[in-house]
Amino acid sequence: MSSIKDTENAPDGHASNPAGGANRGAVLLIAQTFPPSNMPGAWRPYRFFKYLTRSGFDVHVVTASAQHEENPRIHHVPDQAGPSKDTLGGWGQIFLRKFFLHGYDALGWWSKAVREGERIFERAPRAILSTSPPEAAHFAGRALQGRLRVPWIADFRDPIAGNDRTSPTPLSRWSNRFVERRIFREADLLIANTDAAAEQWRRRYPDWAPKIRHLWNGFDPDEALAAEPIPTRSGRTLTHVGSIYLGRSPRALVASLLRLQTDGRMEPGGLSLVLHGATQEELATPKDLDRLKGLGGFEQVGDPTRLGSREDTGRAMATSDYLLVLDFHASKQAIQVPSKLYAYLRIGRPIAALTQRGSPTERILERAGVPYVCMYPDDPPETFDANLLALRELSTEPVRASEWFWAEFDGKRQAERLADWIGELGD
Repeated sequence: MSSIKDTENAPDGHASNPAGGANRGAVLLIAQTFPPSNMPGAWRPYRFFKYLTRSGFDVHVVTASAQHEENPRIHHVPDQAGPSKDTLGGWGQIFLRKFFLHGYDALGWWSKAVREGERIFERAPRAILSTSPPEAAHFAGRALQGRLRVPWIADFRDPIAGNDRTSPTPLSRWSNRFVERRIFREADLLIANTDAAAEQWRRRYPDWAPKIRHLWNGFDPDEALAAEPIPTRSGRTLTHVGSIYLGRSPRALVASLLRLQTDGRMEPGGLSLVLHGATQEELATPKDLDRLKGLGGFEQVGDPTRLGSREDTGRAMATSDYLLVLDFHASKQAIQVPSKLYAYLRIGRPIAALTQRGSPTERILERAGVPYVCMYPDDPPETFDANLLALRELSTEPVRASEWFWAEFDGKRQAERLADWIGELGD
């Protein structure tokens, strides 16, 4: 049995308590997605694990992500692909997901995560930290809070109430508000991943405002990422790395590229949209997309149903002329930030952002110091065209982001703030 007495090294090769030998206690981290998974949601909990460990905490992870190598502090609890139709419990999950908890994954996993959390420790940890989505991680966190009688921290990479992914019907919207309220009432600390989300919560739940904080998504300072030489090519590239989710669409940008390259204001292929990753949105009519491809203005790289390796996508970003952020959202809530923005800003080449006015994405770009253009949902076609022409004229020489960016989004510094909050809960 693994226990908090284990002394083996963390996966990055650093000792479990490097902070002068100090042992600040154990933390149980519940993260359904975790490396080696390359899903974007895996890396925030990984940074917590890595840098809380370096800060002197003995962190144990319960995750559904299979591990390539055994680590005594990472506990794999497999999750089945979907609810079983062979059991009453499976049909119960199907009913809940259809009518109440639409889009909620891992409903059959969280109870197994609870059992594993109880198994790990010979004595109670100092705190439990659960991170969502999926929201089931918080169900496990709440259950373990009651059973182990320790503080529980709920971290949110996406909101629950008002989230298009889980709120397509009036009944599911009611369910989400109910789930959110229960979590907010019971958790000892609530962490949003943007300042806008945290402020929205404080307005919604004034009684619980004192326990609401925010930690942006960020980057791992140990991870090497910088601009690389741009290969010789006939035109310039505007690259988007990652999935294009429903509600975030580059259709207006595709239409603008097609206009510019067919009416002579931009040479054919002078600016090409290059996509790496899965695409859930319709980019344009098939006819228009074929026309743009024929002009050299569009390319889909790799398998359009999934994201490539971290190495391949990192190289694609580092060698692109310009980088694209899609922050249009069907809900029109300007409270989230695509995580790829932090990688783009480290590279330092110009960024095109399709976003809402006054969004966190726009505010970060304003302070980060890297050249950018913003385009908004209500921009007329001529404004889109003018912005793309302006982008095309920006120098591709990398620009170092501002000191504010490096201080605010450094994953090590963020984990140090989280470590202080954990310490406050135990005082």
